[in-house]
Amino acid sequence: MKSLLLAAALALTVTAASAQELTPFQRQVLGGIKKMLVEYVQKQHASCGSACDIEQVEVLDEVLERWENAPGYGKYAVEVMDWHSKLAIAIGEMANNYVSRHGHLDAGFDNELLRRMAADPAFHPPTEYTCRHMCGTPHLYGAQGDFCK
Repeated sequence: MKSLLLAAALALTVTAASAQELTPFQRQVLGGIKKMLVEYVQKQHASCGSACDIEQVEVLDEVLERWENAPGYGKYAVEVMDWHSKLAIAIGEMANNYVSRHGHLDAGFDNELLRRMAADPAFHPPTEYTCRHMCGTPHLYGAQGDFCK
């Protein structure tokens, strides 16, 4: 399913047009991506309880809140959902490993998780998220090319 969505997002980008010039196919794919994002965000809020800040659900909220009907944004939304699902899996695996070693979750797990989140780039949102939501643009160019990619 994920590879199908990534392929659809790529097709959107290849056939990119302005929001006013979207083809019926592009509108349909973007609508499907947005629907999937809405459902994913709702499920994350329902399941995370008090750990929503650890799972960085606010990243998903911002992506949905600032939705753009543009092919590049659809691809970006799929990439953020992919990152978030990998983050959730990594946190779950860390919790399982911690329980295997210590018998239960306790404050020690929180400390271990916070250390890993600070040190591991995989726990940080994609660079494009920072560009879009902190700097207000999907691209920042410098001597090294596009910083946001």
